[in-house]
Amino acid sequence: MQDNIRKSRMNFFILGFNAVVIQLVILRELFSIFAGNELLTGLVLACWFVFTGLGALLVKFVGSKINSFYSYLLLTLPLVFTALLLLAFSFYKNQLFQPGVMPGPLEIFYVVTGILLPVCLLSGAAFTVFVSGQSGDKNEIAKYYAVESLGSIISGALFSFVLIRFFDGYQILSIIAILNDFYFIALLTISKRSKSLWFQLFLLLVMVGVLTSTNIKNAALAKLFSGQKIIEVSENEYGKLIVTENSGQFTMYDNGALINTGNNDMADEESVHYAMIQKPQAHYVLQVSGNIEQTEKEIRKYKVTQIDFVDINKDVSKLEKKYFSPGSPVCVNYHFADPRIFIRKTKVTYDIVLLNTPEPLYAQTNRFYTLEFFQAMKKCMNDEAVLGFGLPGVENYMNVSSAALNSSINNTLKSVFKNVILVPGNKLFFIASDGPLTMNIASSLTRNKIENLYVNEYFLDDTLLAQKSKNIQSKLDSNAPLNHDFRPITYYYGLKFWLSQYHVNLYYPLIVFCVVFLLLLIFLKPVNISLLTGGFTASSVEMIVIVAFQAVYGYVYSQVGIIFTLFMAGLFAGSFFFSGKLKPDFRSFITIQITLLIFLFLMWLLFANVVRFPDLMYYVFYLIIFLQAAITGTQFGISTKLKTQPDAINAGNSYGIELFGSAAGALLITTLAIPLLGITNTIIALLLINVLGLLVIFFNKIIFKRFN
Repeated sequence: MQDNIRKSRMNFFILGFNAVVIQLVILRELFSIFAGNELLTGLVLACWFVFTGLGALLVKFVGSKINSFYSYLLLTLPLVFTALLLLAFSFYKNQLFQPGVMPGPLEIFYVVTGILLPVCLLSGAAFTVFVSGQSGDKNEIAKYYAVESLGSIISGALFSFVLIRFFDGYQILSIIAILNDFYFIALLTISKRSKSLWFQLFLLLVMVGVLTSTNIKNAALAKLFSGQKIIEVSENEYGKLIVTENSGQFTMYDNGALINTGNNDMADEESVHYAMIQKPQAHYVLQVSGNIEQTEKEIRKYKVTQIDFVDINKDVSKLEKKYFSPGSPVCVNYHFADPRIFIRKTKVTYDIVLLNTPEPLYAQTNRFYTLEFFQAMKKCMNDEAVLGFGLPGVENYMNVSSAALNSSINNTLKSVFKNVILVPGNKLFFIASDGPLTMNIASSLTRNKIENLYVNEYFLDDTLLAQKSKNIQSKLDSNAPLNHDFRPITYYYGLKFWLSQYHVNLYYPLIVFCVVFLLLLIFLKPVNISLLTGGFTASSVEMIVIVAFQAVYGYVYSQVGIIFTLFMAGLFAGSFFFSGKLKPDFRSFITIQITLLIFLFLMWLLFANVVRFPDLMYYVFYLIIFLQAAITGTQFGISTKLKTQPDAINAGNSYGIELFGSAAGALLITTLAIPLLGITNTIIALLLINVLGLLVIFFNKIIFKRFN
């Protein structure tokens, strides 16, 4: 006889509570190891959805036969496995992959699969197993789904507003484990199966003890930076910063990406003088990101009146001052804010703007190289002011992707500024202005008595420099598309360039995904088709909002938890409240499908127009997430009520199919749709996919008399 505690709806709450925190911790930790980007986010979410759906489907036939001991292992083991697998990967990463070399896409896929597969199979199986443990003839799967979503809401809010600000990933897992132990202690007071619950309690306490009472996580982190001594680790809502030391030289990493290696005079000189010599009489200088403690001494070689520095992450400058420029007398006005918001609100107009942000390979960095950004920047620049920045360039050879990326940036700049020149150096420097520009860098520096170690007449030949610049210009495509906030074409080129280094074709796995998705669309029953397209649309909208939020505001690292929480709140509202108000029949089913089409159309109108009002978009993004999830939750609730299968099979099928659709959306939207089509056209594509799904449903209903 089954223990009554297995029938408790709190099991679904704990399942949702644990799942969201585990997902966010894994995403956060992998971001800090792999210098995370949209591809990693899409890959993690896609694998999460596929493996969780697989777990729900595989266990549907045996769910009722699993006893309470093993049922509760489905709650505790994902927490234990998450900590264990993340630690194991940190310890053995340098044995698995070449140290100092970023793993390729296949290697990252193997790592993500190795960590997520056991965790997600157990989490997916848990939902089906706990549904099978419920008694009664009434179909209440939608309510169980709602309770799970409620748990996700609570944990998502806890993670976003408290945990992420004060604790690292392993500390967060420990806190969640302790909260689970309180739940098992409560169950011990009412359950006769004390051995089962004591084992779960003991297992989680051992995990917490190991993580908090030993040096294991610091040892694992040290293994990631083999050969270097970790001096300081700083985590905040923007990511993880790590400073290491080797033979007296300090190095700093931001979310796994190298951002500072100490003194580099040539890089500092190039980043400043190629732009500033165009207007040596400049008085007001703005530097966006970068190491201002190093570049300030180069800027001060000119008779400037004011230097402003803006960066969103205060801790970066704090650590750079501490380790890379100790005691440096810097006379700079610091502004720790999002650079795009700063340039929109500043009252100062600048003569020189030095842009030292990373290359536009991801949505977070692409936002500093778009038409909209350059237009906004120009408004806070004086007449004939100069904008300068450098991108990694190949002087003698550019492959197709790197040429396309540089062409897009070049054309975007030319659409805003009258004059643009390219100065080849250690990077390819873009200099833009409405005033005259010169390639006679060396002679201009000599004439203005600017003395440098490297950027001078002894290292530079103006004639050769101009010839190299002309050669590079000849390789660029004047018809390349412009780079936009909501059509970040350069991060698509960057992705292709990265994949080309590992001889990976982006299209092969995506074609497989599309073929499988279309086959499911053809052969599934209409009710399941709505779950498939609904899951696809839900994760697609979620990824659209994440990418759009990143493009406009930049700090998505801290917002992912809030976005997930709002999404779960919408699922709860839809599956618990809205689906309960509708009669489970074909008419209600079609009403939900049409509501989704209307929502996508309104979303398209918003994205096509609200982009002009960035202050308003903040709340629009949140509203979109909630409404989309509410529609998805209602869709799930109605669909499960229309099915006549046993609850365990119904839950496994419905949960699994929806998650497979979600996986396809998470991967396709981030890798292809948004960079190639742009956000507004991607929404139109989603609208068309749902129209196609609705037509297939009507076709099945009318021609084959097949529905549920």
